[in-house]
Amino acid sequence: MDHAAITTNKAGYITRMGFFPFRVDGIVQLPEGTDVVVVDSGEKVAKSAGAPARDVFNHKVATYELAERIFRQIWRPESNVEHLRYLVPHRLGVSPSEVYQAVANLPNCPSRRQLRGLLSARDGNELDRLFGTHANLGALRAR
Repeated sequence: MDHAAITTNKAGYITRMGFFPFRVDGIVQLPEGTDVVVVDSGEKVAKSAGAPARDVFNHKVATYELAERIFRQIWRPESNVEHLRYLVPHRLGVSPSEVYQAVANLPNCPSRRQLRGLLSARDGNELDRLFGTHANLGALRAR
């Protein structure tokens, strides 16, 4: 996202971007006298610092993708949601407590072996791809 924001920005304007696929949805001029505040969380992503840091980063990415796959299998309202960020009760026609209960049903910290058992055989190639992005750092925190 940082790179996309840098390459599409224009002084005095706000750019609305979409992802999956990447696109610019619109550019709007800021009203006169508007101030923009940029805040740095201080969290450093050191994925380019070598294997250990990259493995931790890719482990987190794999955890997110695997949680999506498991969620689609165990909860019907989620089966047509492309990404977890779209898991919004009013969009799905369910209550917030139903979403919470579904998340609570995700396995807490499954191992790679347990994930192979949880996901269907058709997900085997995808599991191999995700597991191949990083060293085995142990259980994945799915929720």
